[in-house]
Amino acid sequence: MNIIYKDPKIKLLKCNDKDLGFDLWCRSRGDFIKGDWNEDEELVVGTENLSTRSYRNRIDEMNLQYNNFPSFVFEIEGSCLFRDILYTLNKTSQWSLSLRFLNATIKDRLDPELYPICSEYTGIPEWEEAFYEYYEDIKKYKTPDENRKRMPYSRMTKFWVGINYKTLSDFLSFLHNYSPFFYRVYGKVMRELLESEGVIINEKIFKRYESPIIDQYIRDNYEFKEQVTKIHDFYHINININLLLYSQFIRQSSATIQGLYNLIMHTDPNEFSHKVFKGDTLIQTTYMAHRSRVQSTLSNRSCWFSMSDGMPDDPGSWSKILELYLANCTLQEFKKLLPCHGMKDYCKYRDDVKFRNEGVESGSLPCAFLTENIEYAYQRYDKCNNKLNEFYIKLMEDDKSSK
Repeated sequence: MNIIYKDPKIKLLKCNDKDLGFDLWCRSRGDFIKGDWNEDEELVVGTENLSTRSYRNRIDEMNLQYNNFPSFVFEIEGSCLFRDILYTLNKTSQWSLSLRFLNATIKDRLDPELYPICSEYTGIPEWEEAFYEYYEDIKKYKTPDENRKRMPYSRMTKFWVGINYKTLSDFLSFLHNYSPFFYRVYGKVMRELLESEGVIINEKIFKRYESPIIDQYIRDNYEFKEQVTKIHDFYHINININLLLYSQFIRQSSATIQGLYNLIMHTDPNEFSHKVFKGDTLIQTTYMAHRSRVQSTLSNRSCWFSMSDGMPDDPGSWSKILELYLANCTLQEFKKLLPCHGMKDYCKYRDDVKFRNEGVESGSLPCAFLTENIEYAYQRYDKCNNKLNEFYIKLMEDDKSSK
């Protein structure tokens, strides 16, 4: 079969005033700042006389509260790798197509048109070989959770991102200075779209790079050791996971994830283009979050609806973390962990799970709770005898004996 290449596309759907945050900053200081900060005139800031332009530049260089203003919304058709690079910025709002769901519900899943590759990877032997390996897995495995483990992240997908001026300018600066391969394909286009709307990013930013917004996602070069550390109410987790699981991790809000940016930093775009990222690419990941966020993440991932199967040493499975949490768990504590608390009437994923229960989503076992069929629990355990599936059997047996 021939690989289907498509050019990336970027649309700027919404473009607000880049000075929304600056405007709020000035308003919050009331009479301390005198003058018209919406015009390029003189301001009196306390006892200091400044032009609005110079004061705005001073404030823009600070990492302030207004950083979460969603000033711009982009629609992007690009590589899964660039999607995850953007997704790592947890101050952005982002939505994307579910390729797993798409591939599980289509009938003719062997149609190569369903697996387009972004054109920036055209003719690169390492990436092409990775795609053919992936396509062999598609033919071999019907379940997406199996066949996408070696999916090359050159695969095209569609996603939407909301981002503010400060974060966007810092992000484009980072790409320009440390990831020119992605700047050339995506960053430059995003910048040109902004300029077409009269939004100019300060040229000084591209001559140097220094931003706490981006730096927090780059892990320091310390000796990496897998461990879980709790400091007061916050967890610091070092764990080796693959890129497919990393893609799941970065969707957890209110958390900082490190690791991917270390791998995508480079100076020579031509040399970097041969570096292949697949679903099974290992990443030394650092995950930092409040205990309530960790609890919520584990709760959602303990649901059969999610990608939970796998052995404790599998870097592509949530079981690698769940197994640690469940080691000293009682049955009642496991019930509390589940999103439904073991009660089918409280299923938060009912609308999504029904595709499995009705046989529309291929390759995935239905939920034993919703179908009230303990045989599905046994089948799940036979497929993967981890602690999670062991608890499900106990829970189903307990539920059956109580009736």
